[in-house]
Amino acid sequence: MISIPYHPLPTETVATLRDGGAFESEGVPPILATSAGYLVKGYTADERICYGTGKIIAPEAITTYAAALLERPEIAFFDVRSASNNCFLTRITHA
Repeated sequence: MISIPYHPLPTETVATLRDGGAFESEGVPPILATSAGYLVKGYTADERICYGTGKIIAPEAITTYAAALLERPEIAFFDVRSASNNCFLTRITHA
């Protein structure tokens, strides 16, 4: 038998996801401070992965890597996923 641990999300995270609201504050969303690493991939305007942008990033490095990706003219947005199970967490776009 396989046992899979269950870890509920914090109430404020669930409320944000349920309401579908954008995170509009300084810094990174709280959901990006709950893991040791995140998989980040940059995408072009036609939603194709931009080769070479996929990287596992520590939470404290997300802001720096985000700024570097968004400076590149071919990057329209990037997705942040769980590095351990590849679940989608959030999309970061130009302001």
